[in-house]
Amino acid sequence: MAKVLLVDDEVTMVQLVADSLRSWGHEVHPYSNGPAALEALEEIQPEVIITDLYLDKTRAFGLD
Repeated sequence: MAKVLLVDDEVTMVQLVADSLRSWGHEVHPYSNGPAALEALEEIQPEVIITDLYLDKTRAFGLD
């Protein structure tokens, strides 16, 4: 299945979506803030990124 980078500043939403994706067999790397996700991006090399468009101090489009 897919390697997924999941980013949302709402911790409850991250947990809910991560649990659902894992139940479908995906490898999920959850983050609750943009800067931490950016730091991990090169190491994780996800196939899919799911993110909130407006994160705390980081715009989601900056995750490229």
